[in-house]
Amino acid sequence: MFLVYGQSGSGKTTALLQSLLRYLREHEGTAIYELKGDVKSLRASLELIARLHPDDHAIVYVGDAFIYGDALREDALALPRGKFTLVTSARSNEWRQHIERRVGDFTTSFEFQRFVRKDYPALIERLLRYVPSPKFLKMNPSERTQKLAASQEQLLIALKETTASEKFTKVITDEYEKLPDSDTKALFLIVGLATIARTGISKSAAREAYNRLRKGLSFEGALRQLEGIVSANIMGRLVARHELYVRHIVENVASFSAVVDAAVEILRTYTKYALPIVKTVDRPDGLLFKFILNHNFIGDLARRRNEVEEGLRTFESFEIEFQLDGHFWLQYGQYLAMFGELEPALRALEKSIAAYPENIFAVHALADLQLRVAYNRTAYDATTVALIGDAVETLEGLHASQNLEMDFYPIVTLANSHISALIKHAQQKPALSAAQRYFRLIEAMRRTDMQIDRARERLAHYITHGTWEKTQSSQNGRPKHRKRRRHR
Repeated sequence: MFLVYGQSGSGKTTALLQSLLRYLREHEGTAIYELKGDVKSLRASLELIARLHPDDHAIVYVGDAFIYGDALREDALALPRGKFTLVTSARSNEWRQHIERRVGDFTTSFEFQRFVRKDYPALIERLLRYVPSPKFLKMNPSERTQKLAASQEQLLIALKETTASEKFTKVITDEYEKLPDSDTKALFLIVGLATIARTGISKSAAREAYNRLRKGLSFEGALRQLEGIVSANIMGRLVARHELYVRHIVENVASFSAVVDAAVEILRTYTKYALPIVKTVDRPDGLLFKFILNHNFIGDLARRRNEVEEGLRTFESFEIEFQLDGHFWLQYGQYLAMFGELEPALRALEKSIAAYPENIFAVHALADLQLRVAYNRTAYDATTVALIGDAVETLEGLHASQNLEMDFYPIVTLANSHISALIKHAQQKPALSAAQRYFRLIEAMRRTDMQIDRARERLAHYITHGTWEKTQSSQNGRPKHRKRRRHR
């Protein structure tokens, strides 16, 4: 597999497609396929291509690696090596934190970076040659350089700002605020959230969500008002112009309550499906469901707007409808924990495991939270001992299983949170013994990355010097949200 990774707006997808087209021109007759994100089975598609080209090597472009998730490794390795070159792309953080662990052993990766100062002369020359922008043309060389420097090294922003007389953010803000009515803005936010999720939304789901929010304008009328801003992608799903545009509106311009309204009504379109949702709907709709509920996405927006209670509405609206969906309770619990509501978070995570006991992510999250609660307790009493004991037993069991699909390391959670809890409660001898054991377990691991290396360093420092380096997570430094939670 060949994978290009980089930040949003860096131009990596455009460059990758240009390279594929050039390769096709230079190697006529090469079998090159593109798989859309809505294919029912990646493996079945590859098997079909293999049958069509029994004696040839095929190149298969699978677009965004994020769309295929955990199936990418298993499906790719199901076929004989040497039959395909899979070509795909990913965000930098997705590659480093998730995808590399799964496919790194058979992948050649390339980092597509944002442009830097040494790229300015060549980029300015091409902008002058190919992009019609009278104002940019009239600038002197130093002004052009300053213009590029203001673009955050993102190619999309640079192109927008050289062809407009105002800053990128102001142009996008004005475009949203000049939409004719609240109905049109509501449809934009529905489609916009699906754009940030990189899945788009089916027209039928968008219509269903919109009709619950609209005050007067028909769905078709609102869609006409968004011409040039919203369109259908190659899968027929509605998307907004670009994620960077939408993210600015969602993070800074639209009211947070309007964003939550859009999120709630998108989620409401899933209430007609059997649970668990992600096993009932197709891949793009499953990814959209998971994204809208993602505690980090909602929590980061809520923190940015200082509206934690309003973000909580995303979850509180579906406590009955999604009560048997383990993913819903997992994200609900993690959102509560994110803002220091640890006891309610424990109850939510227990419901997640009750709904879906096989979900190792929920099992890990509950154990992690038990250690945080134990750390925060004032006394090292029977309750604290039980919390720590249950968490350690769970995490050591997860570590022993060594599941390659995990996006987390139970041993890192033990190394950080268990030791912190013991030291905080003045249990120095058990803490040193546990640290020595965890250090040996980490040393025996075949895998390594920044998390593991950092845990190894902290343990080694503690074992050698007897001092424990505190971190925000070990001190549970997340601000506790002070407003009283609404009660149903």
